[in-house]
Order: sequence, then C-alpha cells, then structure tokens
Amino acid sequence: MGVSQCGNGAGNEVPFTVTRSSPTASDRTLTVTETGSGTGTVISAPGGIDCGTTCSATFPDSTDVALTADPNAGSAFAGWIGGGCTGTGPCVTTLAADTTVTATFDTAPPTPYVLVAGDGGVFEPSDPGSLGTGRLRPGDGILRDAQGRIVGASGTPIDSPVVAIAYTPDRQGYWLAQANGGVIPVGDAPEVGNLRSLTLRSPIVGAAATRDRTGLYLVAADGGVFALGSAPFKGSLGGAHLNKPIVATSLDADGSGYLLVASDGGVFTFDATFRGSLGATRLDEPIVGMAVAPDGGYILAASDGGAFTFGPAFAGSLGGVHLDAPVVGIALDPDGTGYWMAGADGGVFSFDAQFFGSVADILLQSPIIGIVAL
Repeated sequence: MGVSQCGNGAGNEVPFTVTRSSPTASDRTLTVTETGSGTGTVISAPGGIDCGTTCSATFPDSTDVALTADPNAGSAFAGWIGGGCTGTGPCVTTLAADTTVTATFDTAPPTPYVLVAGDGGVFEPSDPGSLGTGRLRPGDGILRDAQGRIVGASGTPIDSPVVAIAYTPDRQGYWLAQANGGVIPVGDAPEVGNLRSLTLRSPIVGAAATRDRTGLYLVAADGGVFALGSAPFKGSLGGAHLNKPIVATSLDADGSGYLLVASDGGVFTFDATFRGSLGATRLDEPIVGMAVAPDGGYILAASDGGAFTFGPAFAGSLGGVHLDAPVVGIALDPDGTGYWMAGADGGVFSFDAQFFGSVADILLQSPIIGIVAL
C-alpha cells in the first residue's frame, strides 16, 4: 500500500491510496497445462483450478494439492508430467515452488465390450493387444481358492450364480454381483460390503456402481434396492405391487440416480429421467436388459432381440430372426450412436456399432448373463 498526490483538476493536490492484492512471498503458483489428441478437465482440491477454464491458481507454500483428470467423451486420460506425478491416478503435489503439471488426454480407442457368465467368467472378445489402454483384462486381479473358485479379497468364493457385473469408472476393476447378495470385488474395486447376512425375499438381479468408485447398488427382483458402500439410497420398490419382476438396473446418465426395468417393460426411475416405458405394450418376449444413453435416454432389449428406444436412435433389432440362444443383455456404444446385444451362448449382435467379436464358438461352462461396454 502506498500514499501519493495527484491533481483534482482545480490545481489542488489530493492524497489517494493504492491497494495492491498480490501473492505473498510464501505463496506458490500451480499451473496445469493440457496436451495430447484428446480433451478433458482437470480440477484441484483445494479448489482453484478447473482446467479447461481456470488452469492456474495460487496456494500457500507447502500446500498438498490433489489434481484429478476427467476425460471428455471420446478421450482417455494418458497420464501426468511434472509435480512429481506419474501414472493415471490422482496427482498429489506439494508446492515448495511454483509448479507446472501437464495432463495428457489422448483420443480413446474404439470401445470394446465384455461378456460375463453365470459362473463369474468374464470374456473380452476383442484383441487385448489392440486396445493399448491399460484397462483391466478379464482374469487380471482375480483370486481363486484351492478349489479354483473365484474369491473376493476377503476370501469368500462365488457360491451363488453371478447375475451382473459393474465396472469401476477407471475400468481397472469390477464387482461381480450374485443372486444371494454376495459381491466379489476384482482389480481395484474396493470392498463395499454384501448382503450375505440378510434373508432376501427375492434374488438379486442387477447391479450398478457409483461414479466415485466407492459405492454399489444391488437390485432384487421384487424391486428392492440396496445401497452398499457410499452409494446414496434414492428409493426402491420393495413392498410395492409389481405386475412383473424387475430384471435390470442402470445409473442415470449423470450418475445422480438410477432406473429399474421390469420384464414387461415397465420403467421405474429414482432421481433419474423418465422417458417412457412399455408397461402397457404387449410383448412377444420379456424384457431382459436396459442401457442408458449419454443424453439420459435409454433402450430396452427383449429376449427375442427386440429393441425399444426412448431417446436413442433406433438402429435395428433381431425381432423375427431365428436365434440359437435368447438375448440376455444390451450395451450402448458410449457415443450413443449404436448398441450391442449378447446371447446366452456368447453371440454378439451389433447395430451401428463396431463388432469386436463374440465367444459363441467357445464351450462355455455357464451361460452368458450380460454384456457391458467398457
């Protein structure tokens, strides 16, 4: 702060005060730069940086600042340079001096899909060598007991049919959900608990993971919803009269809520966008799966391969086509332009989406029960 004099236009001198707000000598500036063929956002904790828009901020000396990268659709985060950070996890840097950290976002490779079987087998039909993303490969991180059964970190084996798979956001791990409420974490998926100690009125039929990798929803055939870990409970249909059982669940597009779908095509939303249902429509075969699009719309699949869209563009179906095995699930290409259906025999059918292969020519020990886009 300084005091000086200036004229007031009438020949008199008038004192004025100038106050300058600037970083103190003990403040450090953290700057984030982004590079690569892709795009994304980097945010800081404590707050101050939200890059794309604000890519530099000042913090007190020796502050530990955590940076988190969030790739945009069609991009993948490739890693950090600077600040003592490497890899693709959160970057925590201690500001002992002005620091620049570079985040690299690359164009994401074509998105493959995985198939999951009732015995917990997970199959990635595409060539793993062509991905180059560092994603968890099926079988990586899986623990087995002396009998060869898949077990979780706690050593609990799969003792009930697997009914769903839910991946962590970084695709480095997943949970296998069992009909009895058991949950098997694989890779970097944390232990979030399970329902083994409960007597369920109806079996578990679906699962969905929260975006922050710390929570999991399990959904039962009677519409009961169980929130595990940090997953916030939004409501359920437990105790409500249902015309037909619930068969699948999914998070809303922004992760704020979830949807349930029944075998008659009825759709039930909890803090999620309702776009319509088939509850009053006569179906040739029951609904077996659903997939939610980036814009919040969704598509339902029937066991005969019929596809019913509420928002996403209709790209085709298998209605009227002879199938060797019933369709058991559907997955949307993440850009929302197409989708895949999977059969119980491991066959995969693509509609305006790239075909990565199937496991129909493999002798499966247990039928396929679902398909998930990575």
